Amino acid sequence: QLPGCPPSLLDRERYVLCSHTQAHQLFSSSIRSSCPLVAFPCLSRLSFERGLCTTCLNGSLNSCPELGYNTSWLSADRPVMLQQLTALLDIGPAPPFCVTQFLLELQVGGVTPLKAYLF
Repeated sequence: QLPGCPPSLLDRERYVLCSHTQAHQLFSSSIRSSCPLVAFPCLSRLSFERGLCTTCLNGSLNSCPELGYNTSWLSADRPVMLQQLTALLDIGPAPPFCVTQFLLELQVGGVTPLKAYLF
């Protein structure tokens, strides 16, 4: 689900056009913007939203992948061994689409951990 697009296929034409337009705008923004669109390797959106996907050291990755034109996060070694990877990111509703990700964990009074999710 992309910000600013209809949440379902009930408005099918607008849904498809919006997602395609957003993809073009995201890529263009990745060229012009100084903020990276960083993705985190994660198996599910729920795990991502719960803050369970905060590391980018995943198999052959040494840093988080970035969406778009910038490929400096890729290893300088060639050939690059390509493998399937599910990575998720949040984007803002308008160009340059930047968001700042952070995870806040608090431990209050003893050994019981408390996690806070900020949306």
